[in-house]
Amino acid sequence: MNLPRLRVYLQQNRPIYKAASAPSRAMALPEAYAEKSDIAVQETTASQGVVWFISNMVILRQNTSIPLWEPKKVAIFSSYFVLPPKSTWGWYRITLSNTLPLTLIPGEVVVLNQGKTSPLFLPQTIIPSASFSFPGVEVRNIEVKRELVKDYKDMPGILRSTILHEKLWKITLRNNLNKAIRLTVLDRIPLPSEERIVIKNITISEKSPQEIRSIQTNDGIITWNIELRAGEEKSLSIGYTLEYPKDTDYYEQEE
Repeated sequence: MNLPRLRVYLQQNRPIYKAASAPSRAMALPEAYAEKSDIAVQETTASQGVVWFISNMVILRQNTSIPLWEPKKVAIFSSYFVLPPKSTWGWYRITLSNTLPLTLIPGEVVVLNQGKTSPLFLPQTIIPSASFSFPGVEVRNIEVKRELVKDYKDMPGILRSTILHEKLWKITLRNNLNKAIRLTVLDRIPLPSEERIVIKNITISEKSPQEIRSIQTNDGIITWNIELRAGEEKSLSIGYTLEYPKDTDYYEQEE
């Protein structure tokens, strides 16, 4: 759910824009279950996972497997989020927290949610007390619209040798799911790359002046946590003014 910072650079009147792709879908592990056998298994923990010592001969038929341990429960947290600069829909993410006293090894994770099971594949080991977030899954029933509603340039004059470029972004969110959700919204303001660029007059919906200063002095990332009822629509806004020398233009680059 990370959103890259956006840095502003100067150039001679030729803007360049770069963008990254949206997160990939979660991968599902193909179903492959084997018949159980009476085998004795000794389990010992290791730094990179779990090691099993099988004490008798086992015959594995083609395309079958033998489960080496019974399913164990761990903590699962789910969340909805949107990235307005990246996509016009929402995302659903599952985070696994290892609450067991042993290291989890890569393999299948079965998530039980509202009576339904969903298989996911854990691609890495997770030590005790650590967590792992699976790639987000698209939720097209969460609509996102980000539009530039004000884009005004005040050119240099007798008393000022710089360009003032005012921008206002409007973000519209709509929950078309049949339930209320808690939604995390991630957006950003650009950050200057040098002292000739000044970003000022920043306004952000539902953020105090102290919070705006903190956002500007850190990574420029804005986070909202909002509640949306089924069918509800909500709007947020981001406004700022860029000041930079005449005879130059600027471009934005992610980092």
